[in-house]
Amino acid sequence: MVISEPCTRCAFTALAQGDLALEPAMLQTIARHGEGGFGALCQVVQPGKIRLGDHVTLTET
Repeated sequence: MVISEPCTRCAFTALAQGDLALEPAMLQTIARHGEGGFGALCQVVQPGKIRLGDHVTLTET
């Protein structure tokens, strides 16, 4: 996976997910402490699965 660009605003963090309710305060906290950024837009280079606990390395190109 290649990160194409940072996600400067991600409203999905405030949407209801499964058993979790809508939580607008989450997006407000991200905006306050994360300068509005949370996440990244990515491009799949090779299909595969990412699982909880997998090692991830970030590099600059």
